[in-house]
Amino acid sequence: MANVTTQPATGWEIELVGERRRTVTSTDADEMAWTTKHVCVECASGERYDATWSGVAVGDVLELASAAPETTHLVFESDSGYAACVPLRDALGGLIAVERDGERLGDSEPYATRFVAPDVDGARFVKGVSRIRAVVLTPDEDATEYEALELDGPEYGRAQARDAGEIKRSLTEYVRPQSDGR
Repeated sequence: MANVTTQPATGWEIELVGERRRTVTSTDADEMAWTTKHVCVECASGERYDATWSGVAVGDVLELASAAPETTHLVFESDSGYAACVPLRDALGGLIAVERDGERLGDSEPYATRFVAPDVDGARFVKGVSRIRAVVLTPDEDATEYEALELDGPEYGRAQARDAGEIKRSLTEYVRPQSDGR
């Protein structure tokens, strides 16, 4: 698995791979037209929640990479190695979200972007999107061969645990300052 750093709320990049390569940055996304969608997320744990997601439509992002006309699927990859292969028709209904319920993802999560789409299983809502690849699958090819669907990836869990540990240490030091030996 790749080394992972958390995505900042700004300054992130997504590599697009189609007939040409292009990098989309947080600055580019801020300058593109945004859309908002209400999407229900059903986690692999069984937890369900509704959220309003805002960001750039996948179709608008894909135009920048000039996907081949025969493209059948998009592979969304995160910096943690998590990857989901989504049929093109379903992916085009989605967003590269940067906000959930009006708040920037990077302000409250260890990732700043998330692929979300109404007709896609929640396990394929990739967090911390770092690359989108346009691929052509034949009818007998298995899309899951392009996927790595580990639950949120251990790196995000470690980042959250690290952040929680830092907060706990800070609170402990604040409540119980170090003794000066007196």
